[in-house]
Amino acid sequence: MNEFRKLVSQLNGEEDLKIRREIYTHVRETIIPNTRLADCCPPPAVSFYAIRNILYPNILFEQITDLLDLLANVDLFRQRALKQSADALVWNEFYKQQPNSGVRVLKPSQEERLLRYKEQSIKDRRRYMLLVFNLCQLDIYHLWPSSDPSLLPKRLKQYFPSSLSGGDESSSLMLHFDLSDTEKKDMLVVRNESIEWMKDISEWENARAMKLKEEGASMEDFCVNYRHDFGLDHDPPIDKEILVKNIEKYLKKVEQMIQHLEDYFSGLPAK
Repeated sequence: MNEFRKLVSQLNGEEDLKIRREIYTHVRETIIPNTRLADCCPPPAVSFYAIRNILYPNILFEQITDLLDLLANVDLFRQRALKQSADALVWNEFYKQQPNSGVRVLKPSQEERLLRYKEQSIKDRRRYMLLVFNLCQLDIYHLWPSSDPSLLPKRLKQYFPSSLSGGDESSSLMLHFDLSDTEKKDMLVVRNESIEWMKDISEWENARAMKLKEEGASMEDFCVNYRHDFGLDHDPPIDKEILVKNIEKYLKKVEQMIQHLEDYFSGLPAK
């Protein structure tokens, strides 16, 4: 799977067509015929590939919930790699104190890298949660002028179930499965910000309707130009290009963690 992982890491919106062809060829000629892989869990590279398929060449807003689930998977990979790093550091210290001719200890540079993962773990988790917040709010922004009015209420229940504040309503999205109490409170803050934003948009709609009525415009005029006027008067909560870059940075960080662990302890993170 090393070649597949290498190809997936190169997907970034530039020359993607060539790389995608190489990925398809590799899957068809190398992975599918390999019967030993049939009963194995998909490796992390599959999640990275699926995420980049959503992000590039242009982010697919209709797949935001899929993207959130995939990112939750990636954060689980990060947590697993972090635990393995911590375990390795404990054993490394043990064998430094009690050398064994059959055991190789980490090089200083390797030990420093694993320690750095531990030191940055809180920041990395926060980086992941910020991606979640941004994706939720950006999805709400794009769903507001949608021609299907049922989508937004459904999504709000998925993003902000009552279980965040002790209620019985839950969500199937993976992001909710391991939220800390602090992160639940942060999600409620995002929910409240979204509610205030929707109230502001409703006021804007009423003012726009009154103005059009005074100008003698019909309801058809209100609907035809709505999406254009909405986009003209309301900026998205975050630039989508910036968000994609931030997601890519996070993916690269986790990919590197997994790669380094595999380099130090062959095959450990990919089981």
